[in-house]
Amino acid sequence: MSVFHRFLLWPVLSGLVVAMLILALNPGLLQPGQRQIDTPAIQGFADTVETCAPAVVNIYTRRIVPDPRPGSDGQRSQQSLGSGVIVDSDGHILTNLHVVAQATDILVILNDGRELRATMVGGDEDTDLAVLAINASGLVAMPFAKPEFSRVGDIVLAIGNPWGFGHSVSQGIISATGRYGLQLQRFENFIQTDAAINPGNSGGALVNTRGELLGINTAIHSRTGGFEGIGLATPADTAQRVLHDIVRHGRVVRAWLGVQVQGLSPALAKALGAPSADGLLVNRVVNDSPAAHAGLQTGDILLHVDGALIQDGQQTMQDIAWRHPGDTVALKIWREGTLLDVSITLGQEPAH
Repeated sequence: MSVFHRFLLWPVLSGLVVAMLILALNPGLLQPGQRQIDTPAIQGFADTVETCAPAVVNIYTRRIVPDPRPGSDGQRSQQSLGSGVIVDSDGHILTNLHVVAQATDILVILNDGRELRATMVGGDEDTDLAVLAINASGLVAMPFAKPEFSRVGDIVLAIGNPWGFGHSVSQGIISATGRYGLQLQRFENFIQTDAAINPGNSGGALVNTRGELLGINTAIHSRTGGFEGIGLATPADTAQRVLHDIVRHGRVVRAWLGVQVQGLSPALAKALGAPSADGLLVNRVVNDSPAAHAGLQTGDILLHVDGALIQDGQQTMQDIAWRHPGDTVALKIWREGTLLDVSITLGQEPAH
């Protein structure tokens, strides 16, 4: 055998060996017209949805509303829909207050098809949250997430009953956190998401990829009434506090300082001779309130709370309200050119 033939023989033999190994491992290649693919399917978030979707319910309500039309008896029945989240094995459901407010009948449909009557445990207008109760076995409850560990850009899923399409799932990201000043409710600290949220999603779950409840879908910002990429959810820690208080006390118990305040503009701060535009001007001190007992006066400027400079007045007052009655806050105030330190034991906010 010549050197040339020996040079060609080894590549040919090597190719035959490789081809035989491929055919041995993939016998389907010998069958004409068939192609065998062993690549595993991409699962996406199917496992997450399978785990947490049973905790999301569809809610249908009926309420009696005025009917001024001629020939009516002055009333008519109005139906609406929404969503809710089972949060414990006792059958408590979190939803939005506007979903169930003034409802005469509340029907809950579980993920497994069961239809149950729900009772209203209580609601909180300041956060637009409500707690319902159902009596059923085999309930799946959704665990709460810790919103403070979430970041803008995290993937989230919205699960609910949009337009009556029950147990629908949409996916997006956290677009922003800490949204407030939208005049939707008294206490606002919304998570913003671009996951599709439509009418009927209200009261449903915004979940993270671990299947934990990150927030209660509450509102959409829209010119058309439908999805435009800006959805707002009440954070889970707020919802958990509301749930706890309503189940235990029948209403949300908040701390109370007893003042009315306004923010400072640079012009107002200069006119008052204040050291800076940071802080809150006290416009009114409620009689017999914790602030009155501690000696606060109209015209005082609150500068620090527990050593932290007040830079966002609305957020500061919300933070105080979310404390517990009996907690103590240390205030640094400015009064007619003098800095004063005042310690105040918070009271309980009067019912309203």
